[in-house]
Amino acid sequence: MFVVIPTHLRLMMQVADLLHNSGKFRPVIVYCPSSVFENNHENCQQSEHDAFIWTGSQFLSKEDYLRVFRHSDASAHGMPYKWLSPRFLNKKNIRDLAGRFPFFPGLYHLLMGVRFIVLASISLIKFFVGFFGVLRSVFWGLVSFATAPAAQQEMKSNFVNRNWLQRFLLHSFAAEWNAPIRQKAVSGLRFRQRLLRLFRDGLFVGLGDQKIFYKLISELIEFEKPQLIILPEANLFYNSQYIIRAAHLKSISVAIVPFTIVNTLEWAEAFFEIPRYQANKNWNRIFARAFPHWVLEHKGRRLLLPPSYILGCEYLDMVPAVPWLVNSSDADAIASESNFMTEYYIRAGIQKEKIYFTGSISDDKLFSLLLERNQHRKILEKRHGILLKDKVILIGLPPDQFGAGRRKGCEFENYEDLIRFMVATIVNLSGINATVLINLHPRIKRASVACLSGLGATIIDEPIERLVPLSDVYVAVASATIRLGISCGIPVVNFDAYQYDYDDYKKLAGVCEVKSKNNYKIVIDKLIHDHCFYSKILMAQKNTADNLCPVDGKAGERLLSLFNDLTSR
Repeated sequence: MFVVIPTHLRLMMQVADLLHNSGKFRPVIVYCPSSVFENNHENCQQSEHDAFIWTGSQFLSKEDYLRVFRHSDASAHGMPYKWLSPRFLNKKNIRDLAGRFPFFPGLYHLLMGVRFIVLASISLIKFFVGFFGVLRSVFWGLVSFATAPAAQQEMKSNFVNRNWLQRFLLHSFAAEWNAPIRQKAVSGLRFRQRLLRLFRDGLFVGLGDQKIFYKLISELIEFEKPQLIILPEANLFYNSQYIIRAAHLKSISVAIVPFTIVNTLEWAEAFFEIPRYQANKNWNRIFARAFPHWVLEHKGRRLLLPPSYILGCEYLDMVPAVPWLVNSSDADAIASESNFMTEYYIRAGIQKEKIYFTGSISDDKLFSLLLERNQHRKILEKRHGILLKDKVILIGLPPDQFGAGRRKGCEFENYEDLIRFMVATIVNLSGINATVLINLHPRIKRASVACLSGLGATIIDEPIERLVPLSDVYVAVASATIRLGISCGIPVVNFDAYQYDYDDYKKLAGVCEVKSKNNYKIVIDKLIHDHCFYSKILMAQKNTADNLCPVDGKAGERLLSLFNDLTSR
């Protein structure tokens, strides 16, 4: 079972407990990278389940990892290698910096000139790196191809039915992929080492790390000999394709137990403004022409995934059915949380034969809480020393997503501005009629939301699935947890504060989609004070829950049945 980001952890722990309590399975959790383990050190260390931790250069058992690192700054060892990005040089940051020094009237223009030089230099370096990488790959590929008969057979099998441009690019990639691993991933790389790695990878940035990971995950699977591998998502950027390939080469089934709801809009919106993903930029033009099925048309722009992922999947026969769709992979099964999600997956492009309805494991907790809702609300009051009034409004606070810059149409200057508005608006409109509770996204540190203290809302550090069933209104920002509110049959406000315009819940009458501050205030006010409006949304949500997201307390049983079926194949 793999955990790559903090939001995977809770779900994978629940599935691990389910497997362990069945008495039929021994769950082993793989934390990849180690920063996930370190950031949740107490919970992960105290877990009774066996575990391995990926340090960036090796997989260590939990015991060996704790003995070697002992609370040191080990998180750096597991952080995936990322190239420096010029995003910090955006015009807004430069304008803010120049504004701090008003006694230098020409500072802004000077900084903009420096910005132009830096960006032009980065583009030039990337061009020469790519050109150098292609020449070197072709040279060594010709040498190995001419001297190794086995390589010739491999070329014939991998390059069949390819056009000349595809064969040329795959030939260059093959030379890099089949070359000996020159350098293991290490932490604390200095500038010189980073530059050497950049030229070593050439056009295929990050390929060296992928090679190391694939080699060692294959060895780990060979060592552990699992009957089943479970992923929270199949994501190219998390090397899921290499895990699935290594498992299938050993005839091991792979199941996806999804932690979120996602379609092609997720990556399209996230990468829309990033030059690295533009199909008409630099070397991407060649790859877009060679592999047009990796191009996504979005809002009049052609987007392309990074070359190392394209050629890796093409060369090793790991091409997703829909390249821009998370969970569109060679995995054997995907566990569907509800009828709504089954229809969603099919519309998104997941093959119907891979989808198995199980329900979400959190649904079983919802079921028990909904059966005795009033009693559990009293327990919550006592546990946190609060008074739950006529209406309980729960806010699922979103993580900070301003790191990539402020999106077009967003009405907020920064993260603090956003969360203060969300909470203060609800508290001010509630008055004496409602209790406002806040639940933090797993990526949020409590210290980062200190600005919310004194506003009149209570932060509850409990799993979100324990709180949604006890609420009367759930407010979230483009979150997968909205599905919990639908399943519980309570009105949901989906505030698209970051302007992603996802279409996940747009056709559901029980989910109020709002995109502006003004509409947010209007809808919240009506849900609190307009009984007829609230009853209308409540009834619509209950109908959706009954028809598309029924909760019967048997999701765990169905998941175990799926796992038994997969392991018996």
